[in-house]
Formats: sequence, structure tokens, C-alpha cells
Amino acid sequence: MSGGKRLTPTFDPLRQMIAWEEGKLDHDETVQLFQHVVKTGIVWCLHGIYGRTAHDLIQAGQVRV
Repeated sequence: MSGGKRLTPTFDPLRQMIAWEEGKLDHDETVQLFQHVVKTGIVWCLHGIYGRTAHDLIQAGQVRV
């Protein structure tokens, strides 16, 4: 992932998604998660809130397509 934080060695997308849904991620962790799910394309197969959140973060320039 260029231009941003690297994924931590213990980054687990599924656990991060659960933590996000439970409101347990800070802003930087949320951006890291959404950068990953956008980069992999997974975001567009998930529940609508993920796509809407990704769209908002992309529009804000915090997540790159």
C-alpha cells in the first residue's frame, strides 16, 4: 500500500471488520481497514454500510481507489 500506513503484521481483516462493526476501531484503524477492503475489492460484496463508508472515505481523500 503506497503512500499510507503499511498493514501491521497482525492485521486480520475479518477481526478488524468485527471490531469496526462493534465501534472499537479508532479513525486510523478504520482507514486501514477500508483501504484494505477497497484495494482487494471485497468492499463491494459486503453489506451496504461498508460501501457507503468506503465511498465517504474515498471522497474525503482518506482511502485511495
